[in-house]
Amino acid sequence: MQRNQFLKLQKKHGHCSSWAIWDTDNEADPAIIQSHIKDLSAKYIFVAYNASGTDVLVGPWANFRGGKHDRKLKYACNHTELRGSYLTDLFKDIKEAKAKNVKPHLTDRVIQKNVTYFLSEVSDLGATQETIFVILGAAAGHHFRKHFLEHLGAVKVIYATHYSYYGWTDKKWVQHLWKKLGIKASYKAIQKIYR
Repeated sequence: MQRNQFLKLQKKHGHCSSWAIWDTDNEADPAIIQSHIKDLSAKYIFVAYNASGTDVLVGPWANFRGGKHDRKLKYACNHTELRGSYLTDLFKDIKEAKAKNVKPHLTDRVIQKNVTYFLSEVSDLGATQETIFVILGAAAGHHFRKHFLEHLGAVKVIYATHYSYYGWTDKKWVQHLWKKLGIKASYKAIQKIYR
């Protein structure tokens, strides 16, 4: 990615999205992204349902950082070919920790506004037919298929369990994602980096 494209993306989408690059010592701090622009790409776009209800860092690229389960994304991506992937939500500015609490906000107007925004975001990223959309969670999968997918044309889509799924350990979720995406990596080796 070129710096000028990065800065345009940051200005337009930095308030609601992020990139799959984390500082090994401080996962909540997005400052590392600025110094690794060359590692960023639209090869993979991770898409969750909505912003978490938890308070996280404020500023560009602060989403997906410092939340209760965000470390799982870090384990899955930071030291694999997924590093530098784009991270976003279908529904912007609806901060709810539980997916079931999002539904009352989803009027036809809100849905259309978010579809339009998402399509603009994907275009700004320079996504192609080779881009792989990784949809995280059942609620995101349902709405992606129902409202967003038809506008994207022939794209590659992988549906995966959301990283906050309470029934799975970190290891089980990370290995589930890797299996879905054909990633060959050692969870044990990656865990050692963060101990």
